[in-house]
Amino acid sequence: FKEFAALTPDRCVCLDQSQLLNSVFVQRVDTEICSSTCLGNRYQSCGRSGANPQLQQLSATSCLELFKRGIYRSGYYIVNDERQFCYLADNSTACSSGFAFNGSCYEFVSQLVPFEVAKNSCTVRGGHLASFPTPEHLDFLTSILSGSYWLTNASHWWLGLTDPRGLKAPMWLNGRLYLDSYSLRSNSHYLLVRAENFTVKDVALNYTGGVSGSGIKAQDGLFVDADTSKIVGAFACQVNKKDPGCLLKQWNPDVNNVSSRTFVSSFMTLSMCRYLCFSADFQYSSVSNRTCMCISQLDKVFGNATAVNYLRTPDNENGTVSVNCDLPCPGNEDQFCGSSSGYWNVHFTDILAAENCSVLYANDIHFRSTYKLYNSSAADHYYAECGFTDETPCPNAWYAFNGACFATGNASVSDLEAWQFCLDNNSLPATFRTNMDYDFVRNLTSLLPYHAKFNPWLLGYAKLNQQQTQSPVISAAGDFVLYSGEPGAVQQSPYESGTFARYYFNNGSVYPSKDSWSSTPLCLIPYAFVSCSPVSDPNSTVHMPLPIAGTHLPQQCLQMCRTAGYKYAGLASSQCKCTNSSLSGGALSQCRQNCDKVQFSSCGSASGKFSWYD
Repeated sequence: FKEFAALTPDRCVCLDQSQLLNSVFVQRVDTEICSSTCLGNRYQSCGRSGANPQLQQLSATSCLELFKRGIYRSGYYIVNDERQFCYLADNSTACSSGFAFNGSCYEFVSQLVPFEVAKNSCTVRGGHLASFPTPEHLDFLTSILSGSYWLTNASHWWLGLTDPRGLKAPMWLNGRLYLDSYSLRSNSHYLLVRAENFTVKDVALNYTGGVSGSGIKAQDGLFVDADTSKIVGAFACQVNKKDPGCLLKQWNPDVNNVSSRTFVSSFMTLSMCRYLCFSADFQYSSVSNRTCMCISQLDKVFGNATAVNYLRTPDNENGTVSVNCDLPCPGNEDQFCGSSSGYWNVHFTDILAAENCSVLYANDIHFRSTYKLYNSSAADHYYAECGFTDETPCPNAWYAFNGACFATGNASVSDLEAWQFCLDNNSLPATFRTNMDYDFVRNLTSLLPYHAKFNPWLLGYAKLNQQQTQSPVISAAGDFVLYSGEPGAVQQSPYESGTFARYYFNNGSVYPSKDSWSSTPLCLIPYAFVSCSPVSDPNSTVHMPLPIAGTHLPQQCLQMCRTAGYKYAGLASSQCKCTNSSLSGGALSQCRQNCDKVQFSSCGSASGKFSWYD
């Protein structure tokens, strides 16, 4: 309830009328003497350092007016001549610089830079590009940008939100759930644009329209570095003060007595790990590459957990900063999942709960587990089984299930291009061993929202004779297509009727077609594939003659070698060889020849290599 504020660049003294008259502030001097800028706003004057405080008398009609004047500390203020509490910014979090809100410190940088530069700059500061997962967070951001004069010169701001695989599945870099839908967006990175009432705009990283000259240029409502053709924006960095940060896992004799839970996924993301640990009711999530460990006692696993509180740890020898926790997550290359040298990204599990499994799937959380969800109508949490992938060891970003590894493309292409896409990824178009595989693919292609729009999917099946009304259906992977009455999603009884060439997975069902469709690659690492390599030991390798000249079936060669007691069967164009000798480890992508009359298969290479199966 003081009428006057006496200001110097770093001090504020509050006075009423009587205190003012009885104080040392008795001499009015030229305002030019009081021209030192305030530490918090270089456009405002705050007396002069060491002397001459500047007296001001202020009034406000709303809390927002206070905020726009640069007052960011929450507390009681006189608004419309009444004492009122204003929630301006969080003053419960100690920040050395910038602004505090909801347990995090934010630093705003108005320099226009490309996305990767902004992202790396935040990593050096010990955090990440700012995430705003709730309307309250977004209001805080826009209030800062509107109320801080020194930030008003930047109109485009990078967000900590990316769509790493271009599948219209945006995710926050800090692992919080993304709860909105940008289904109509076509680019993978996001800017907040002031000139459009702070709307979110999706952009590519590079501008393709052509820019003349040099330096930063305005082009089509964006700012572009003409020298590199990269789109640029200002940025805000966020450091969550509750997160322990980047910690080195230490040996501890009590570690076996620590309550913990571990998950392993070839599609691990920071979002997935944080939500798994939140659902399992642990206080902290820690992630390193594809392993997620949930714990509640940091000191039992990481020793002195407060020693390192940022994503990069200081180099003790020369005082510089060395990277320890910037390993891209297997399922999201824009999120960090620890390091390959024993460091883990450790986060506090204070995240918003999803209302259903669909929200988890939209955030690429599909590991099969029990999850904690939120019933908004009952305002309470409940638990449910979600997900369909498991801990099967697979390459990074492959979908793991029941000993098999599946991958998908993200565009409709020709059948030949779909087959080549799978070969490039050391796999073949998918087939099914059992109805469990069939159910998994149905979940994969329908439950993940970014996959649902990609029907149909090419399968690795074809009729032996496309023109005959009745002809056996052959699997390109060498496994047998089971007859009716036995497990198997694609069945023949005993021959498939109709004249058609290919099989597709379309809207949850297997669909034969006589026409070639544009389709999306659906790939599977063949269960029995061992190597693409030449014959290693001719003396211990036998040649199996084909029963029918010009008809070379993978199943036929595999069965002949198994019957003869050999471990490996090798396929090349019109050739079948058997051996028990060890094989070199050539990748499937090197064997790009089709087997005779079997589309989308792998039968060696033109350079004399064989496709070897176990």
